[in-house]
Amino acid sequence: MALSFDTLRKLQENEEKNRYTLQKIDDNFYKDLREYLAKINEEYSGEEKENINNIVKKIFKLRMEKLIKIARLSLNTHMDVENCTTKEKYFIEDIKTVILDYQKELGPKIFPSQKEAFEKKDDFSKVKFLSDVFSFVMDDMKTYGPYKKDEEHLLPKKVAILLLKHKKVAKL
Repeated sequence: MALSFDTLRKLQENEEKNRYTLQKIDDNFYKDLREYLAKINEEYSGEEKENINNIVKKIFKLRMEKLIKIARLSLNTHMDVENCTTKEKYFIEDIKTVILDYQKELGPKIFPSQKEAFEKKDDFSKVKFLSDVFSFVMDDMKTYGPYKKDEEHLLPKKVAILLLKHKKVAKL
């Protein structure tokens, strides 16, 4: 994707207009963006450079807010995440792990009547990948991965057991 001021401005506008959905970007978007900003820093100064940087900051802010909401919502609904990069998917999984750990520790103490809801969280296992794993589809028809060596993720127990069996992960 060739980045320009116009493409960034259009992305920002679309992110603002569609408050609840992420706009489709390529997996290479952030790499391309770093290269574009390096070029801008060399070629432009003053107000032009500041305008571009403000657009980029706004895009990051909007996407970050949406990613956090998606992570929170997907804990209860197990919804598929659309239009995000691989790195953003990892970010969502990390946020979910933090939320689940927090709920697991504090939840039953604060809301004893909801103990069953917190016990359902035990349907997941936190694992560390021992090697790279390509994307795969489980019998629930959901796609998992790709995963990189040394990454930590919270996965459904069924997925974790399969990966443990094939010595692709270690349980944390």
